[in-house]
Amino acid sequence: MASKPYIVDAEGRCQFGRYALPFTSANITDGYLEDYAGWLRQPTRWNAWFRSLRLKEWHFISVNHPDMFVAFAVAQLGYVANLFVYAFDKRTGRMHEWGDRVLLGRSLTFGESSIQGDTVWQSRTCHLKILNRPQGWDIQLSVGQLSANFSMQRDEAMALVFPLAENRAGYTHKEVGNRVQGKLTISGEEFTLTPENCLGASDWSRSFSNRITQWYFACFACLSEEGQRIGLNLSRLIYDDPQGLSQENTLWVDGRSYQTGPAVFTLPDAKDLHSKPWRIQAADWQNPSALSVDLTFEPKGARKEHVSLGFLASKFTQAFGNYAGTVSVNGQSYRIARAFGVAEKHYSKW
Repeated sequence: MASKPYIVDAEGRCQFGRYALPFTSANITDGYLEDYAGWLRQPTRWNAWFRSLRLKEWHFISVNHPDMFVAFAVAQLGYVANLFVYAFDKRTGRMHEWGDRVLLGRSLTFGESSIQGDTVWQSRTCHLKILNRPQGWDIQLSVGQLSANFSMQRDEAMALVFPLAENRAGYTHKEVGNRVQGKLTISGEEFTLTPENCLGASDWSRSFSNRITQWYFACFACLSEEGQRIGLNLSRLIYDDPQGLSQENTLWVDGRSYQTGPAVFTLPDAKDLHSKPWRIQAADWQNPSALSVDLTFEPKGARKEHVSLGFLASKFTQAFGNYAGTVSVNGQSYRIARAFGVAEKHYSKW
């Protein structure tokens, strides 16, 4: 089955909904933004740059190897582009971290969509390429003492075009639990990544985001105790419908995606997000026995970023650590033990 071509149709209307295939063109910039100031509503050559300042784009990727967990992201916020990379050595508990920030986003280019064109960060300190291929992504990364060259195979997608306002869209394409093949090197030590020992996650998003955006987020990729590939993506607040159900909540089993019900995040105090357990649960509202998630998250550390510039602000905590518990689909339960992943609490005024 072919991917859908365009998010915004010829009349400027968004095709809101949830899809199992991503869009070839994430052309939300072609949309008519009914809740913006009059001169910004219709895209023109004269207002393109000003509209781009309201557009937010990011691509987050993680890979989970028995000895190492590596996560990195690039984000284009219009007025600035950010990059972060970290590697956590599970054997020693040591974290390696790198980052970069460039005004007006000159170091970063995004492709037309998550499956068309390439994402590239090129700066003095970091080189990253996320190259689209027919069966997945090829990733090349060089920063500090870390270099990586691997591929990630695509599975069934969770592609969501969400109405943030009447015709203003947030688009996200996520896949979790994907097979990974390649290698990474950290401080001279080489790690071989194979589908048997390494699974990955990808989050590609483009959005005319709300001025104030908040979310809770949980994500991991692992093999269950029974041997199935498991991927989980849960959130609250960012893509919630009027009933409080996040439309992006998804569980993957061996590459097939299942929509879950609303997620419940029970968090420790803010000062303990990086050190004390979280409880994360979800179920199908209409039929709880059909699909359920019941997990404890034990942080091993966190990446934090707190910025306050008056008109701009960010409070971001991405904890990383082990998930344990059970996930169930259609009466089949899968045991999760020491599944390394991330959990986030995020607030932005942008």
